Amino acid sequence: MAGFNDTPLAAELPVPLTSVRSPMAEQGRRAVRLLLRRIAGEPVASQTLTPQLMARASTGTPVGPDLR
Repeated sequence: MAGFNDTPLAAELPVPLTSVRSPMAEQGRRAVRLLLRRIAGEPVASQTLTPQLMARASTGTPVGPDLR
């Protein structure tokens, strides 16, 4: 089982939930900068930020043979 946005509750559940952490504060900062540039008539380009997998107890052990 896995979640998204890695809310603080995810790590505090009886079985800590594996979650994907998105850099939301950085997303907000970049969005404001891009908006201000756009309002000023400057060109802007789409940006991609890298999420981070927060593996916790809800991620079980692998089942079956190692496929590597």
